[in-house]
Amino acid sequence: YVVIQRDSTGNGEVWYRALEGDTTLIKLTEPGTTGDYGARFSPDGEWIIYTRGAGGGAQVIARRFPELTGRVQVSINGGSTPVWSPDGSRIYYVNGNQLWAATVGSTDPLTITSRDVVLDRGYTFNNIHADYDIMADGSIVAFQSPSQDQQLIVVRNLGVELRDRLRSMPR
Repeated sequence: YVVIQRDSTGNGEVWYRALEGDTTLIKLTEPGTTGDYGARFSPDGEWIIYTRGAGGGAQVIARRFPELTGRVQVSINGGSTPVWSPDGSRIYYVNGNQLWAATVGSTDPLTITSRDVVLDRGYTFNNIHADYDIMADGSIVAFQSPSQDQQLIVVRNLGVELRDRLRSMPR
């Protein structure tokens, strides 16, 4: 399957379709709802998470996939841009300038056993698209808001740059 974000009217809608067989586009969320975005499949492909309700009332929702049953509210008091941990044991989401992690107790049915703040300083998150990710070892990669004295350095063709620098080093 592939999940698709459609936003022709300014109100996001999440759709999906199979890559083979019947490739009819199907709306993920309930009829008549808008403001949904940021969908991601669980590592085992059995669940899908997304943000429901853009704006101040946004929450992270999980649904069994592809049946679209078992609707579970993952976040409390707001949440957006969810990301699964690589092992499926946690669902990360943003609430304001904090990154939260909801611990998954079980997946049949999906239960959340706790919610904890994991990042709470100097980060400004994008509330539409996740600008962070979780690595296989559990570490978090996130963009930090730069201070006035920081620079962003982009190195194109890093392999070529390293090779040239290594060649010029004394042996």
